[in-house]
Amino acid sequence: MKISAQRFLWINVILFTLNILGIGYFVFKASYHPISPVFLRDAYLTPDDDRPDRLRLLFDRNVISDKDLGKVERRALIEIQPTCPGKLVWTEKDTLDYIFDEPLVLGRVYSASLTERFSRRTGMQVTNDKTIEFQTSPLRLGSFHVIAADDSEVTVQLSFNQPIEPADLLRYTTLYDGEGIDSQRIRQIRCMTPYLAEKIVLRLPRPTTHHLFLRIHEQLKSPGADLPLNSPISRILTLDPGFAFLYADIEMPQFSEIGSVR
Repeated sequence: MKISAQRFLWINVILFTLNILGIGYFVFKASYHPISPVFLRDAYLTPDDDRPDRLRLLFDRNVISDKDLGKVERRALIEIQPTCPGKLVWTEKDTLDYIFDEPLVLGRVYSASLTERFSRRTGMQVTNDKTIEFQTSPLRLGSFHVIAADDSEVTVQLSFNQPIEPADLLRYTTLYDGEGIDSQRIRQIRCMTPYLAEKIVLRLPRPTTHHLFLRIHEQLKSPGADLPLNSPISRILTLDPGFAFLYADIEMPQFSEIGSVR
């Protein structure tokens, strides 16, 4: 019995299609790797939140093989907002570091999220929250001390871990002639630092009690920062009522004035 040309053509098409499907199935089976669950155990800035050079992600199991250890990851596995350029390096098989190109701005809040490329790259799916929020150090007062004093004025310096606008510092700072907020407030305060700086110098009348009480409101923050002071700051300085250079005259034979120092 003869098979018509049209039927023969259809048989060939069907056989060809079955062959293609079979080859595709075996290729898929050979390349398919089931997605495994992985838990993001921890994420933190290191070495600390004052001067961090990287964001470290720790997983609860090995994510890569030995051949990828120490290599720079070319795929964008993490997105960080606000954007901060850097590179990804697998420092351990269960540890991924995002190393920043430049120091992070202090007092800022950031968010990092794992992208879909992470699953395609590792064959693993993060089972907990993929978005991490982290922050650099909030504003802190490092020191408050006297740098000059005489019988009428005192000059003090405040040192912060972030640059501060002098006008903002004056707005949120109160100084008292005494040991607490119940003392007399000092209002004649001059800022001797005319620009944004971490060290701000103030000049004010010398307190009659020889005690200077400082109070800074918790809303003070660096320009562009998200985080202000964690809480109000209080400091007290005790001034030495001893030696003060008041005036000097030089004794010279041709003049009648007599020099004196008190």
